[in-house]
Amino acid sequence: MSDRTVYVIRIFVGKNGSFGSRVGILVDEKSGLSSTKRLEITRQLGFSETIFINDLKTANVSIYSKQGEIPFASPLLGAAWFIEKENGETIDEITCQENKIKVSHINDMIWLSLPDTSSLPPWELEQLQSAEEVEAIEALSRNPEDHHLVWAWEDEERGIVRARTFAPVWEIPEEEANGSGSMLLAHTLKRSVAVHHGQGSVINVNLQSGEISIGGLIVEDRSIGL
Repeated sequence: MSDRTVYVIRIFVGKNGSFGSRVGILVDEKSGLSSTKRLEITRQLGFSETIFINDLKTANVSIYSKQGEIPFASPLLGAAWFIEKENGETIDEITCQENKIKVSHINDMIWLSLPDTSSLPPWELEQLQSAEEVEAIEALSRNPEDHHLVWAWEDEERGIVRARTFAPVWEIPEEEANGSGSMLLAHTLKRSVAVHHGQGSVINVNLQSGEISIGGLIVEDRSIGL
């Protein structure tokens, strides 16, 4: 590999900046890495997704899972945060596969908005009876073909959900914070929710004015070289 820097950040962090899902971000404005090389890097890094910045000025990015390029995933929140940090100014949209995704800022959080769920991965939603049942799941006991967000109400009146995600079929034994699955859950429930996910991550999903929006707190983690 050539000398490159991958910026690692955590999205949907919980109390005191703990937990959150790690995402790798690599600026590739000039070298034009091929799709094959981008996939190779994504698999080498081992994160659920890696984002390649095609153009900082126009906020044009590509996002790769270990299976290939995808149209949307919640780590785009991290990309928006990174682009704003590099440019020194806020943005109101980010472009991925020619799709323009709305970016907004509310209560110290960055939010992404979609008009519908058509670009979300096909997560299976599995409801259990209690938060304690969700917490008691042993990841290794899950079916290898799983791609499930398993959830239960923690406080239904307040819209608080307890959830975990298992997707060994997509090479994700357990995901610490699953934003796209949480969006699909809110859409299915037809209400806004706050999702306490994984070991301590927090995902916020709002339904309003025909849009589904996702937001969370983001922190820098580290940088690594390839």
